[in-house]
Amino acid sequence: MAIVVWQKACRRKNGPSGEYLTDRLTDEAEKFITDKKDQPFFLFLPYYGVHTPLQAKKEDVEYFRSKIDPDGNQKTLRMRL
Repeated sequence: MAIVVWQKACRRKNGPSGEYLTDRLTDEAEKFITDKKDQPFFLFLPYYGVHTPLQAKKEDVEYFRSKIDPDGNQKTLRMRL
């Protein structure tokens, strides 16, 4: 049954230009969970973004870029050994 649901989701029209696959998979998973909330189900959601090139939304890149100081050090995480 899960395979059938996934196949139906894959046949849906393409999303808007610039849509990220991670966002699309998450949206589809959320819809599946909502639709099946009253019955048992198993959902395994592996994301594809595990290898380079790593790509992110511009707003995410800017957010994390602001966490780095001019010397290239992280502002939010400091480790000492």
